[in-house]
Parts: sequence; C-alpha cells; structure tokens
Amino acid sequence: MKQIITAMGNPKINEELRKENHCNILAQDIQYQDGVIEILENNSSVEILILNSILPGDKSIEEFINKIQEINFKIEIIIIVEKENVNIKKFLISKGIFNVFYDNEITIKEITFLLKENKNKLPEEITEEIKLLKEMILNNNRRNFFRAKPKLITGDRQEGILRHKNIINKIINLIKIKILNKIINKNKKLNSKKLNKIISVVGAPGSGKTLVSYLLSNQINSKKILLIDFDYLNNNISTISGKNKFPKEIIKLIQKEKLNINKININNLIIKKNNNLDLICGLKLILKEKTDKYCVKNIINEVIYKYDLIIVDTPSDANNAILKQIMESSDKIVFLVIPNLLGIKASQKLLNLYVHNWKIEREKINILFNKNNINSINKLILNNLFSEFNILGKIKLNNKYDLLINNNKLIFNYKIKKEYLNILNKLNLINEEEKVNGF
Repeated sequence: MKQIITAMGNPKINEELRKENHCNILAQDIQYQDGVIEILENNSSVEILILNSILPGDKSIEEFINKIQEINFKIEIIIIVEKENVNIKKFLISKGIFNVFYDNEITIKEITFLLKENKNKLPEEITEEIKLLKEMILNNNRRNFFRAKPKLITGDRQEGILRHKNIINKIINLIKIKILNKIINKNKKLNSKKLNKIISVVGAPGSGKTLVSYLLSNQINSKKILLIDFDYLNNNISTISGKNKFPKEIIKLIQKEKLNINKININNLIIKKNNNLDLICGLKLILKEKTDKYCVKNIINEVIYKYDLIIVDTPSDANNAILKQIMESSDKIVFLVIPNLLGIKASQKLLNLYVHNWKIEREKINILFNKNNINSINKLILNNLFSEFNILGKIKLNNKYDLLINNNKLIFNYKIKKEYLNILNKLNLINEEEKVNGF
C-alpha cells in the first residue's frame, strides 16, 4: 500500500483518496510549504507527494522541489501547476518529475488512476511492440513457423500445444531482454553526456582562473552556457566582461533602497552576455545574507535545467568552504598550474589538499599549464610531475589578453583560438563542426 501525503490546499482531494483501499494517506491535506518539509523530515516512509505548485510559502517552486528531493530523493511527485510554463516543465523533467498536469487537465479520478498504476510495467512502447509481435506469431502459419524445429511429441496433442506456447513465450522474453538492453544502453549514453555539465576552473592565486573561465565560455557556440563568478569578493568576471555585477532591475531597487534580500533568488541575478552566454556576477548579494540556504548545490540546482553547460570561476582562498562545495559539485575540474618552480610548489600543495583532505576524485581533475613562456619549465618535466592527473595541455602568455582586461575587447587570433579549442576538445565540450572550423 502506497504511503501518500497531499499538499493541494484542497482537503477534498485528500478525503476522496482516503476512500481508496490501495492508498494510505498519512496526514490531512497540507496547506503550506513548511508543513510539507516538516512531515518529510519526520517521516521517511512517504512514497508519493501530490502537490499544488502554488502552495503558499516563501520558496519558489524550484527551491521547494530541490528541498523536497534533498530530504527524500526517492519520493515520487505528482504536481498540478496553475498554468503552462515551459521553463518550469523543463525544470521538473530534469528532476525526474514526469506527472505534471494543469488545473483544468486532471480530476480526482485521474489522480486515483495514477496511484493504481503498476510501476513495474515495461515502458509503453515495449509492451505495445511485444503485443503486436505476439499477435503476428499466433496468426502465422505454425507449420511454416516451426519448420526448423523438432516435431511435436506424438500421441499427446495437448503437450504439443503447450510446447508451441513455450517456444513463443521464450521468443517474446528474448525480445523483451533485447529491447530493455537497448534502453539501458541509451540511458548510459545519455548519462555519459551529462558528465560534462558543470566545469569548474581552479588554481592558486594569480594562476589566471577568471580569464581562462571567461575565454573558455566564449569559445563554445553550440551550447547554452552559464558562467558563474563564485569569486564574489573580487568579481573579476564583471570587470573583464564590461558588465555590471547586478542586472538593471536589481540596481534600480538598490538605488531606491527598496531591495528585499529575502525575495531575491539566483535567477534574479542572471545577466545576458550574448545569444548563448549568460553571466552571474552578483553572488555576494545573496551569499552574504543567505549562506545556509544558498549553498553551491542549491544555487546550481536552481539554474542547471536552463543550460547545456555551466562554467564556474572559483575563489582563490584554499580554505574557502564554498570552493570545496564547488569542486564536489563539478563534473570536471580544470586546475591551472603556472609552469615555474613557485607555481608548481603551490599547485602540488593544493592538489594534496583537494585529493587527500577533501577527498575530491582524482579522475575529475585536469591539469592545464597556463601563462607559458620561453623560460617556463620543460613540458616533459611538467608532464612527469603531474602524471597522476589528466593533462589538457598549455596556454601561452599573450599580450593580447591585456586588451581584453583593459578594454573588454574579446580578441581571438588563430593561435589563441586553437589553444582553447584544443582544451575544449579534450574535455568533450565542442561538436564536430566547431572542431573542423577551429582546427
């Protein structure tokens, strides 16, 4: 029997579901967001939540869903939204919530039917294909179909019929397995593509994290990208991009002294750079006031469904708790090393901290030698010193970078473009067309 709670702001649905024999309604209909959180925190046996997206509370629907799944990641959610919203629907699907309905599209009877469904059923396309196949086999001329098979046991017609059925069932079971394996392999491929969703750029102070983050994000044209400046004390992304730290709407509220920090969420801080690149540079505004609520995981979860790729510029302070969270949340880490004795010493100290103390997976970390010049340490020596990690290559020191820093002019000559495309290619972040055009 399913363990269910409802949070519809409508006791009638709760009452109707209580009449169903297969439903165990654990509480009265919940009227506000904090009530849902309280029940989930105190009762880990809840299996299904029937939720109204406009349930009163101080959280946006994205924040609320993230909090629910943080408490109980296995819970199944049936959600009724007030009106169609493409972004909300994409977000819900990204969270594994597929039972999304609008107010005028579902009745209590239909909710009851959803709860009765057998969750162990094969996907609809598989069951339909098997059904058609079974009909085809049964309608086929059995004599021709089994021509290559041993003759039926004589003297017992019933045994022969049973044998035919057993063969048919075996074939159907084999097809089930084959189709399911295809789906499993497809899901594996999809999951492997998701491994490059969040890329953080890390390194010792002065290693060039901000510039590399910015230039990497500006080289990809085939993805919708978000660049987040988590080095919120310096806000260097804002400086080199020529953009304000905050969107115009937020600046107006600050100037009029009408800014309510508690009503601002991460989506309010997004600044559009160009058609495929957005920036977030004003994290200090919310991290200072809402540090507990706005941990790195929550910040990324609130925006990840909108983007193909998130690149994170990180704080330089190795003792920063936010840096540890960023590295834990990242799919891949680009670690910058300045190829001189001081740079190598500082880098090895940091890597030891990350891998041994913070337990960051070694496989995540990719070494990139930055600010290379004619006097830098030999490539073979560098590769040997960092042989435990994947090495992406090197970026040469170039005076054209000063044009970008001082004048916000994004200039890519052939050599610079090739260096960055080579890095992106090794990280599997560009498509074939970009490879061909770039190399």
